[in-house]
Amino acid sequence: MKSRKIYCVMALEPICPDDRFLNQISQIPLVPAARLKYSVKYSIALTFQDRFKHSSIDELVEGCCGRENCPICGPFGFWRKGKETPGAAEFSDMTPMFIPIDTPDGPVWCTSHAIIDVLTCAGLLGEDDLQIRLPLDSLDVQSPMGDGILTLSWLPLRVAYSISPLKSSARDKFLNMGVPREVLDRVVFTSDKVLAHLIRDNPESYLIHLVDPQTNGITHRLAPLCGMIPQGTIMWFSVGYFRRDGIIDVVEGGISHLEHIGVGGLTSREVGRIKLLKSKEV
Repeated sequence: MKSRKIYCVMALEPICPDDRFLNQISQIPLVPAARLKYSVKYSIALTFQDRFKHSSIDELVEGCCGRENCPICGPFGFWRKGKETPGAAEFSDMTPMFIPIDTPDGPVWCTSHAIIDVLTCAGLLGEDDLQIRLPLDSLDVQSPMGDGILTLSWLPLRVAYSISPLKSSARDKFLNMGVPREVLDRVVFTSDKVLAHLIRDNPESYLIHLVDPQTNGITHRLAPLCGMIPQGTIMWFSVGYFRRDGIIDVVEGGISHLEHIGVGGLTSREVGRIKLLKSKEV
């Protein structure tokens, strides 16, 4: 692998996560690498559709010419004569760093043991960057935003430790990755169990716009947010590049278009759009 880049993104809309989280198998919500890769590939196929003589975008997404300089086959690979040729871009899962939860005093951004473990295993944070006091199975929270009771959405929780889970070195690393300063100023640390409960059982709703088939006018409907990665979540993923001959520019063009196309499930229902905040080579 010649290079690896980290991409920091923000959810502009709720995101439908992996089925493993919805089925309560995974501790944290994520967008699987395969789904993320398909979304970027689809985005690129829309951009270059006029260059290929295919009857549908879906055919183009499956591969087209089998040439390494092709914007579809080069980054993502292709099948020819029953043999797979891997692409030059390798995607990781897209996982959250900070998940917004409403409180009576405005939103806070929650993180947890499992989320931090993913970041440390990826080498983005070190043990010396953290000051986590909260036990793994705790039903309390750790936050520098005062003591007493902190109500996260509908759930009142005791602030057991009035100290940030992040040292200044961790803040600097997150800022360098593109995490907004206002997010880092309002970080709350919870156990994985508490954070998963807040997301899976979220009683709030979001507004979607639908076309009324009888009048062809726009109608509105409230859809439940339970199980969805909330709007405003800060997420990250990495892409490993095995070649540099235009591959990075093509892939990053596809990533930038996810601000309009979306990622994950239910993208036709006005969910899944993400905005690229920053990319960084590591």
